[in-house]
Amino acid sequence: MLNLRGRVAAAVVAGITLAIVASVHAQGGRPGVAAVAALPAALEIQPGGTARAAITVRLPEGFHMNSDRPRDPNLIPITVSMEAVPAVASATVAFPEAIDLKQEGEPVPLRVFEREFAIGVQFTAAADAAIGVSRVPLRVRYQACDEKQCFLPITALLDVTLSVSAAAAVVTPPAAIAALNFSGAAAVPIVAPRPMTTAPTAAATPTDALALLDGFTVGGTDGGYLNVSAFTKFVQEAEAGVAQKGM
Repeated sequence: MLNLRGRVAAAVVAGITLAIVASVHAQGGRPGVAAVAALPAALEIQPGGTARAAITVRLPEGFHMNSDRPRDPNLIPITVSMEAVPAVASATVAFPEAIDLKQEGEPVPLRVFEREFAIGVQFTAAADAAIGVSRVPLRVRYQACDEKQCFLPITALLDVTLSVSAAAAVVTPPAAIAALNFSGAAAVPIVAPRPMTTAPTAAATPTDALALLDGFTVGGTDGGYLNVSAFTKFVQEAEAGVAQKGM
């Protein structure tokens, strides 16, 4: 039989496993999921020319997001990446200015983006780009936080449609990104294409990971990332049998 300390450690591992399983199957139900969209979703561009789009981000009430350059190296920065598209020679991304935010348990203010903001992306078409329409798949990976903790990172998927035409007019960028500085914008990294969705194959010896939790007694729960002192307090109270609110 596991002793109390062993049960706590096992419960922590089981809880992490459960969180991973839940995040894979129900990302939409996770805390801090942002509404992410491209504006405009379709652009016209000349061969060898450039065009800009905004990526608008809106978090739920009470949340903020780590900036592209967080002070704490343990925090996950927001990133924008894209899949390779023959019509696009390169792309750059410009982020807004971050703000300083004091978070509970953190000695140094965090560099964050507030609940609503916009990111700028500039596409440069290949000089020999074929006339026609191309879909550019983008990914925005971010870590949302509330006033006490940060949560597991989330990757939002979105597309921008580029219409390559020799007669494409120069379009004024969206007002949301008019003030962003593209002169020092970083290159958008290229990532592997999204895997094709296929029907799941039944395992030879299926197991239910959630059923393994039936052998444990839940002594306490928490979510997101906890700092050292908060996690130590959580484990100590679970070992001592201190009942949490709502349990």
